[in-house]
Amino acid sequence: MLENTRLHPNVRAIVRGHHERWNGQGYPDGLIGTRIHRDAHIVTVADAYEALTADRPYRKGIPPYYALEMLLSWSAKDFNPHVVEAFRKALILYPGNAVVTLNTGEVGWVVSAPKETPTRPLVRLLFDRDGKSANRETNTDLMEKLTCFIQRVEFGEAESSA
Repeated sequence: MLENTRLHPNVRAIVRGHHERWNGQGYPDGLIGTRIHRDAHIVTVADAYEALTADRPYRKGIPPYYALEMLLSWSAKDFNPHVVEAFRKALILYPGNAVVTLNTGEVGWVVSAPKETPTRPLVRLLFDRDGKSANRETNTDLMEKLTCFIQRVEFGEAESSA
């Protein structure tokens, strides 16, 4: 459709290449690695993230932290690992005082998130699994409790412990 347009050739190359995969398993040309236009790599990762997180008529979107984990697991297979790493660094999963519900039923707010593993933050608990106020100094470090994970994120204001 775009071949006979006045779009810059780079733009056409990006549009054509955004379904190519780092390992050569994409389409339409089966290009591999650096043979794919540099900017198409960026669009590919952004497009995949949007496709995972957006609601579709046939399914609900998944939470951003799950989508990031999926992109990280596909890095160097489907996606340029340098682009995935840059995306990971730029993505803010838990804006200031994001309130999270853990799979244990506990509720808290994100205190900090490790740069290398942002999906495993330190959580200051507000409520225990029974809905009772937690001790203000109770933290759950998801880097240490590997069976614990974030089930839901709310972007409202959390009660501060200060």
